[in-house]
Amino acid sequence: RRVISDETAATLKTFLVGAVEHGTGINAKVKNIKIAGKTGTAQKSFADRQGYSRTDVIASFAGFWPADDPQFVCLVLIDTPRNGHYGGTVAAPVFRNIVRRISNVPINKSKIVWENNQKPLKKIRIPDVRNLSTKFAKEKLKKFNDIVDISGTGAIVISQKPLPGKYLKDGERIILTCADNPAKAEKKVVIPDLIGFSMRKAINNIHLNNLKFKVTYGSGVVVEQAPKPGNKVKPGSVCYIRCSNNENILKTLAYK
Repeated sequence: RRVISDETAATLKTFLVGAVEHGTGINAKVKNIKIAGKTGTAQKSFADRQGYSRTDVIASFAGFWPADDPQFVCLVLIDTPRNGHYGGTVAAPVFRNIVRRISNVPINKSKIVWENNQKPLKKIRIPDVRNLSTKFAKEKLKKFNDIVDISGTGAIVISQKPLPGKYLKDGERIILTCADNPAKAEKKVVIPDLIGFSMRKAINNIHLNNLKFKVTYGSGVVVEQAPKPGNKVKPGSVCYIRCSNNENILKTLAYK
């Protein structure tokens, strides 16, 4: 059945052709074939906790051709790509080769246009941003945009992980520790008591204390943690928490 008018369909088609001709879908473009399509980059949800990954995505490109007399429609989905990130740089070239094959156009190794100059991060060495201002360090790491975590609220980057010159591993993130001066960063922080906190509240508390976290198991309410509350550790240390929704366990806890 018809769900939109001819006029609306024609307008939408114009947008989709524009996305391929000079937008994010330019890597799906095939000479002498008018293609309409759209890129997609969707963050994947975590399997063991709430939230979405900043590194694991589903990249996609959906389109049809010839745009003025559609004969074919195709959807390309790439689950958790590692050589690239966006639908326009990962899925669109696959779509382009499918169009060429169906349309009997010779396939060649066309140059991929990287969105926002976002080349595969695994092939880029991590620059040295130690002792730079936090603001300048962020600018220098702009190409790594969504996978940079800032620990601390200081104005100077005093350490970074991974070390400069290294390549990123799959799923790895860049962590910058910032402080107003190195002496301040050396001060110990006290592990907070997280037992009975919701996982979200516990994680917020960990961040506020300039610590990192790792959920070892479960979801819901924190029932176990390491190191124990009151221990003094270096800023940036990992606090491990185990969570549960088991009613029998929760009855023994005092909710906070």
